[in-house]
Amino acid sequence: MGVGDVLSYELPSQCDVAIIGAGPIGLMLANLLGSAGVDVIVIERNNDLVGLPRAIAYDPETLRLFAQVGLFDAIASGLIQEPEVVYFNARGRRLMDMNPPKSPFGHSQIGTFYQPHFERVLLGGLERFASARALFGHTVTALAQDRDGVDVRIETQRGQRKLRAKFVVGCDGGASMTRDAISAQLVGATYAERWLVIDALIENHDVDKITFFCDPRRPSVRLPAVGSRVRFEFMQLPGENPDEPATRARKSSWPGSFLVMANLPSSPT
Repeated sequence: MGVGDVLSYELPSQCDVAIIGAGPIGLMLANLLGSAGVDVIVIERNNDLVGLPRAIAYDPETLRLFAQVGLFDAIASGLIQEPEVVYFNARGRRLMDMNPPKSPFGHSQIGTFYQPHFERVLLGGLERFASARALFGHTVTALAQDRDGVDVRIETQRGQRKLRAKFVVGCDGGASMTRDAISAQLVGATYAERWLVIDALIENHDVDKITFFCDPRRPSVRLPAVGSRVRFEFMQLPGENPDEPATRARKSSWPGSFLVMANLPSSPT
């Protein structure tokens, strides 16, 4: 399923479920509903998948879901399953090793993946279902709910359209338009520290473990991904200009190509 296909598709007047956002959550839900024969439409404002390797670590529930929708074999080649997890202190002394056992779901407990590959597999999976489709370049501008369903206002390349859905699911990320429209709050907590995330392509690297460097001067994490991909994460220190580490990373003489994502207020991986 490509962007050209969805742009040539005429938005219907109604559906059972409208999913706002074609990230991994929205696309997985669309596959689950499509496999059950539910008439589902994914609405995405961007013209294509984002294509950034944001998340990198999975848990067994993630793999169970891919197996449930019949797509595990399609992602298996892009996984590093059961890597050793190692913790070192500031002196380089090994503090702990982790080799988790198989989970009750029958899949590995931990591993790494490449998110753009996951998303492409999920998008392609929708082609199996006549009742599921994804529309890119479509921006939801308003929602109006009554006792029987939801009216969805959508800005398209052909002008304003309206879709009637029995249910709407907001899967549109941290800056969710859906959450604002229903006056919902994002509850929970996150870490105060910001981390610099570097995704690198380094040929013939020797990174085969998930390694945590527990150095209070600058904690960091190193993770392998399939092929030549490696991720480095570094905690930014108080008083640092958040743009400076990213600039230094881009100017680095390391033998590889880099995608730098700075200013991420999150925990490692």
